[in-house]
Amino acid sequence: MTHRLLPPISIITPSLNSGQFLEQAIQSVARQDYPNIEHIVVDGGSTDGTLDILRQYQSVVTWISEPDQGQADALNKGFRRAKGDILGWLNADDTYQPGAAQAAAASLQANPTIDLVYGNFNFIDEQGRIIHAHTTPEFALEKLLYAAIIPQAGMFFQRHIIDQLGGVDPTLHYVLDWEFCLRVARHYNVERVDQTWGNFRIVRDTKSTQQPEKFWPEVVSVIQRVLEEETHRFEPWAEDAQFMANLLAGLEFARANQVAQAQKYVDRAFQFNRDRKKHPAVLVSGLFK
Repeated sequence: MTHRLLPPISIITPSLNSGQFLEQAIQSVARQDYPNIEHIVVDGGSTDGTLDILRQYQSVVTWISEPDQGQADALNKGFRRAKGDILGWLNADDTYQPGAAQAAAASLQANPTIDLVYGNFNFIDEQGRIIHAHTTPEFALEKLLYAAIIPQAGMFFQRHIIDQLGGVDPTLHYVLDWEFCLRVARHYNVERVDQTWGNFRIVRDTKSTQQPEKFWPEVVSVIQRVLEEETHRFEPWAEDAQFMANLLAGLEFARANQVAQAQKYVDRAFQFNRDRKKHPAVLVSGLFK
């Protein structure tokens, strides 16, 4: 693949008081062996030294810093500014593996019918050490009803997706990446590549570790909306997906000692499963022991 034929890639990074890790994210993009890449950092008005880091790397990063309406708003600003034919989304506390951009571009060029590609990823700790090397599952649309199988730090997609479908849903706060991937997968062709492209950092005091129960009302709402819009397409999995989402919501609220909310979601779950005692999720949870 010659440089003349390489499509430009734009990486969008939303940021807010992420100075502790932002430099590593920037470096992971700057060190890609890909000559036609831009990195856009959209900062929400950080006060923790982030701006000093951005100024230090302004030769390799295009950035703005201003108040915004949250992560989705920042991402959509970045997508609108991006010049690349291929887009990537890298959160400020995550990083890319060497060669990720080159491999993704090669995969998309090798099969022009594919609109989004994703790879494997590592879970890393606050020091960047690998905790677990995760192999993502082969793509199937129905799998997205049950899990976020497409990693934000390990996916690249064609620009026309944003132009035609729009960006990230600004009404979501916790599951915007999963909803975006589910929406894309419903309308475009997705392919998994068996290579490790990203590193997802497990960090204390983030929304994913502090209040996991708050994810599930958004999950339940998105699944309900998707199934209403495409009832026939998802019919074999519709009841089970709703059962699982509501049951997991109930379990997380119970773990957070929010009993009323837990009961609400568990009751709702069993509206979608007649033989509730025999479902594997129920057996594992021990609800009926």
